Amino acid sequence: IRDQQLMLLEPNKAKAMESFRKAIALGDADAMYFVGAQYLACGAEDVGGGDDETETCSILTNTDDVIDSIPSTQDNSSIATTESPSFLSNDMERRGYQLLSHAAHQHDHGPALHHLALLHYQHQDANEFKLLLSKAASIGHPDSLFLQGHCHYSGSDGYDQNYRKALENFVEAAEGGHVDAMVS
Repeated sequence: IRDQQLMLLEPNKAKAMESFRKAIALGDADAMYFVGAQYLACGAEDVGGGDDETETCSILTNTDDVIDSIPSTQDNSSIATTESPSFLSNDMERRGYQLLSHAAHQHDHGPALHHLALLHYQHQDANEFKLLLSKAASIGHPDSLFLQGHCHYSGSDGYDQNYRKALENFVEAAEGGHVDAMVS
């Protein structure tokens, strides 16, 4: 009986992916964000070769394009026509970026906006970084508020040095549960 119980607890990534596809079809921005982040991780050149990551990437590679799951009642025409940034080097990364972008721009999803901001920062696109980070902070995403606070504090990454705005960002991030902001 114990072996049967353990089998019930084993993850089934193919079934999980089908559940995410259904959630995306219902317009769930969290599902779009999670699957988009997985696509980006699988598309990255420096992905570790662990069995778990390999299985996830294999499932993503061998499933229909989840972007097609987004209901036609939503504005997914922008997904198909959105020009992918030049730093995306393969289809996996482009799919991931498209899902994150849809969650970010159609649903004001804070984690997706923050993730996109960091991608642009990593690839030296300062204008898009600041635009995305500012939008994520404006909707109250704690990680973005904390990072924007640091940018204001140091006067970096396109932000003017402004200790008052930095403090406001840190306080709002702390109120949102950001532990590091609580001690900044």
